[in-house]
Amino acid sequence: MSLLSALLVSPTLALDRGFRFSPVPIAAALGVAIMAQALGFLLWFSAIGELGVLRASSLSLLVPASAYLFTFLILGVRPTTLEVLGSATAMMGVF
Repeated sequence: MSLLSALLVSPTLALDRGFRFSPVPIAAALGVAIMAQALGFLLWFSAIGELGVLRASSLSLLVPASAYLFTFLILGVRPTTLEVLGSATAMMGVF
């Protein structure tokens, strides 16, 4: 999906005056897209194999909560009260 999105969005980059086509950023973007897809694919299907379909699908509810946690740890951005409540609600559904 990331590669398809990159292909669909790339023609609009010419409209941005600050964007310069060069091999390094394009290769980096493609590398991130490929790694995210490949790693996500491998982790998802190995989780299904190890945990079963029901438990693995429950883990997808942890994505927003982990995003807030890593955003706080890496960037120092504090989640809002609604984000904390939503993450807590999702975690109660998983556990």
